[in-house]
Amino acid sequence: MHLYALTTGACVLPQTGMGYFLPTILSGMGWKGVLANLMSAFPSLYAFILEVTVGYHMEYRKERLFHILISSFITMLGFILLTASGPLGWNIGVRYFITFIASSGSVAAPGLLAWRSSMIIGATANAFSVAYIGSIFNIGGGIAPFLYPTSTGPLYIMGGIISSALWAAGIVGTLIIYFYDKHRRKQGYYEAMEMEAKLELEKLNAIYLAHIVKDND
Repeated sequence: MHLYALTTGACVLPQTGMGYFLPTILSGMGWKGVLANLMSAFPSLYAFILEVTVGYHMEYRKERLFHILISSFITMLGFILLTASGPLGWNIGVRYFITFIASSGSVAAPGLLAWRSSMIIGATANAFSVAYIGSIFNIGGGIAPFLYPTSTGPLYIMGGIISSALWAAGIVGTLIIYFYDKHRRKQGYYEAMEMEAKLELEKLNAIYLAHIVKDND
C-alpha cells in the first residue's frame, strides 16, 4: 500500500504542478496576461479528453500496466523536452506543443488508483486504501507550488528536472508493483483475501439481521 501511495504521489505531484503553473510557464515562453491563461486551457482540455478515452480503453481491455507505463513515459519525455527546449532556444510553437506531451500523465494516477482497488477485496480494506491514497493526492497538491518558484523563471528548469525525475520514479514504482502483484497471485494471496472478505460480509450481514430482529421486538 505504501509503495502504491508513493508511486501515485510521484505521478500526481508533477502533474498538479503543471496544472497550477502552466500559465506562468507559458508567460516565460512569451505569452502574457490573459493570452497565457487562454493558451493554458488547451493542454488541460487535451489531458481531460485523454484521461477519459484511455480510462475507457483501460477498462475495456482490462489492462492497467501498459496504459500507465506508456502515458508515464510520454509525460516524462515531455518534461525532459520542455526543460531542454528553453536553453536550446526552440521556437515558441514547438515549446507549446511539448506542453501537450507533458500533460499526458493525467492517465497515470487514476489508473493506479483503479488498479489498486482491483487488488483489494473487502469493503473496509478498499475504503481505507482509497482514502489513504487520496490523502497523497492532497499532499501532492500542497507541495506542487514549490516546484516552480519565481526565482527559477522564466525557464523553470528546476521544476522540469524534478518533475522528470518523479515520473521516472513513478515508472519504476509501477514496474515493482506489477511484479509484486504477479508474485502474490502465484502465492494464492488473493484467494485468501476473498475468503476473508466473504467472512467479513457474513459477519456484517449477521449484525444487520440482529438489529432488524431487535427493532421488530
